[in-house]
Amino acid sequence: MWTLSGLSSCRHEPDAASLPEVSFAGRIQPIIQSNCGKSGCHTGSGELFSLRTYDEISKKVTAKKPHQSELYKNMIYLEDFRIMPPPPDQPMTEEQLGLIYTWILQGAKNN
Repeated sequence: MWTLSGLSSCRHEPDAASLPEVSFAGRIQPIIQSNCGKSGCHTGSGELFSLRTYDEISKKVTAKKPHQSELYKNMIYLEDFRIMPPPPDQPMTEEQLGLIYTWILQGAKNN
């Protein structure tokens, strides 16, 4: 079971090599598609940028640095009371956030 507790609150990043490898295609893309890259959100239409492909998502990521990655920061911090994804959608689970954190920590590979 993935858990975010301990990961996001650490001042020092955990050793990425000690964590199971997270697959972009198998784990990260489905999370982002179901929470962000859907109609009315980050599909590239309208004012919002797209989060549908690896190339689009990777532009919002600083590899190996989750807390410096726009993608991750916008998912965990409440800026101006904006929650991602916004209501009425449910917030991402701790497990989903932990997977995204770990994927970025491991270099945000297109795997």
